[in-house]
Amino acid sequence: GIRDIGVNGVQTCALPIYTSAEYEADPNLWFKMVYEDDRKLVLNQADQLLKGETIQPLEHRITHKNGKIRWLRNTPVPHQDGAGRLVAYDGLVTDITDRKLAELQIKEHARKLEIVNKVIVAVNRATDLTTLLDEVLNASLDLVQFKGAGIYIVDAQSATATLVSVQGLPPDYVRSLKRLHLNKPQYQALFVQGQGVFTDDYTRVAPERARKWKIQAIARIPLTAKDAVVGALILVHDAPHAFSSEEQELLVVVGRQIGTAIDKMRSELALRESEEKYRTISEQSLVGIHMIKDGKLVFVND
Repeated sequence: GIRDIGVNGVQTCALPIYTSAEYEADPNLWFKMVYEDDRKLVLNQADQLLKGETIQPLEHRITHKNGKIRWLRNTPVPHQDGAGRLVAYDGLVTDITDRKLAELQIKEHARKLEIVNKVIVAVNRATDLTTLLDEVLNASLDLVQFKGAGIYIVDAQSATATLVSVQGLPPDYVRSLKRLHLNKPQYQALFVQGQGVFTDDYTRVAPERARKWKIQAIARIPLTAKDAVVGALILVHDAPHAFSSEEQELLVVVGRQIGTAIDKMRSELALRESEEKYRTISEQSLVGIHMIKDGKLVFVND
């Protein structure tokens, strides 16, 4: 552990990452080290302590001298005079970075699995394609916390893919890339080979597009069903993003779920259209038509 000392609510510090001279030169150095988003928590802890309240140890972040973020467990130990008045307190500080990062990784993993489960639920309960695509786009954006997303549907006959659902994509992006031709080399890995394409820094791959649409990270995930690519999920972000292997695997799973749902809905739609067409022809036919199943008439035209 490491130890800092406060007197009358004024923080001074003897952390080994800075010299005593540096702390003496800047009485606010300890507070400046506290990560900005956690400063309110630290101030609240000090305020409660000065009021004589019993407080629990606080876990918060600091910015190390080397620029890295570290997690600390700060346990205050108050000192009182004979009249019971607070005159000073010690802050017993323990570095808990390894444990905290492990906890955060577990929490983040659980969050991502929950989102994947939402996609699966949306796939199972969706009754129309539009609702399905809207729900899975929302879930996919939550998964990687990106700014924009879109879904392409493949038309095998014309060898094209059309952008059919969009959230948060720049209007000019949508107009320019509304329809993709699958025979172009840049799209074959995604649509022909069914491979996910994950770009951490789009400015190095397509600097003009990245600058035009303020895109720095992009993921392209194939939507597959029965070993065929039926579409693609596109996720874009305005900041660089390092895709972890876990994220890539989860996005591929999401792609399979969406692809299977799209294929199922298209098959059901085609079946309904075929049945309606057959019924129309049968009902308008001048020839008598009847269908028998298990010895019973199940259909007779006029």
